[in-house]
Amino acid sequence: MVVPRRNAQPRNTQRGITLIEMIITITVLGIIGGFISQPLLTLLQNQQTVTTQSDQAEEVEYALSRMAGDVRFAKTSIVCSGNSLSIGNPATTYRYDAGSNALFVDQRNPTRSEILVSNVTDFTCERVRTDLALFDLDLTVDNDHYNIRVLTR
Repeated sequence: MVVPRRNAQPRNTQRGITLIEMIITITVLGIIGGFISQPLLTLLQNQQTVTTQSDQAEEVEYALSRMAGDVRFAKTSIVCSGNSLSIGNPATTYRYDAGSNALFVDQRNPTRSEILVSNVTDFTCERVRTDLALFDLDLTVDNDHYNIRVLTR
């Protein structure tokens, strides 16, 4: 028969992780997270770029359709000169301001001015045919060129 010794040290039955194991695990997870996060950051940056371009395109589309509508349904004079377009009396004027790189609309009665499109690098208005009252409106925004031809009714 075996008699246990009283002075014998008990076995270590506790289980756990050491500091070294924890540091290695955190390092490996950090490396894996770095590889995963790079494509996600690129995706988020691309989404922001597309959103900005889409917003800019909406501004341009709104401005051109508003100008075209005003020209198309104008009942009084239309003055098209270089970087500005004036319609009616009292006049609604669309003008390009190179200092602020913006296309403004100025209205009388009530008097107010607002930015229609920002980041504009050029706006020109040209009367193509006087006998038909045909106008050519060109707008350049961030090196993208937009053009619309409008015929009055």
